[in-house]
Amino acid sequence: MTTENLNIMRLHTGALYSYNADGRITGCNQINGGLVPRFHLARTDTRSFCVFRQDVPDRLVESIVQVAVKEPPLDSHRALPVFHKEYVSLLSDHGSVEAIWHGSTYRFTNINSAYDPNVVEINSSNMDLLKAYMADWLDDVQYRHPFVALVDDGHAVAVCVSARMTPKAHEAGVETVPSFRQRGYATRVVAAWAKAVSRADAEPLYSTSWDNHASQAVARALNLELVGTDFHIR
Repeated sequence: MTTENLNIMRLHTGALYSYNADGRITGCNQINGGLVPRFHLARTDTRSFCVFRQDVPDRLVESIVQVAVKEPPLDSHRALPVFHKEYVSLLSDHGSVEAIWHGSTYRFTNINSAYDPNVVEINSSNMDLLKAYMADWLDDVQYRHPFVALVDDGHAVAVCVSARMTPKAHEAGVETVPSFRQRGYATRVVAAWAKAVSRADAEPLYSTSWDNHASQAVARALNLELVGTDFHIR
């Protein structure tokens, strides 16, 4: 299982970003782009590995890697990396630190969810279900598949989509309309999404920050298995 966790974390970081031929991060692996970190450290219970943005100087990469190889295996999931202050200090010499992120990545160990009559896959034929409460997602329908929604009284009120993806792994993106939260809707759409991704022979993955309590609650409700943690600096 430990080797498998490491492999899954590599699938995870592979899905998050776009890379150049040298394995450096060039952008966010999603249709509308996004900010990407200069340094991403992925940790598992056996070892850690890191990836870097393309503009980080080679000499700085070497200095950070020399520290990262000393990072002990993951034993306390919520604890920051042992050398997190060193990473911040080294990157501060390159430029101001704009953001620091710490979170968790989960896999689905049981995706045989029961049929849910209120959950549907969204496509061009039924995308009008989004118009009332989730119109901001309309432009995403053609790009993010699977695109799963929970329908309440004829309108989509919660969605889970493949926010970032490769042929081997998909990352979940979830939203519930605020007035419909705390009803378990997010759990239901995430479960249906994971099942749809599995049917496409890809690994469904769920990652979130440690301080996103609602998202962590979804992971607990679905009994997701933690495979590693993410620490990155922009």
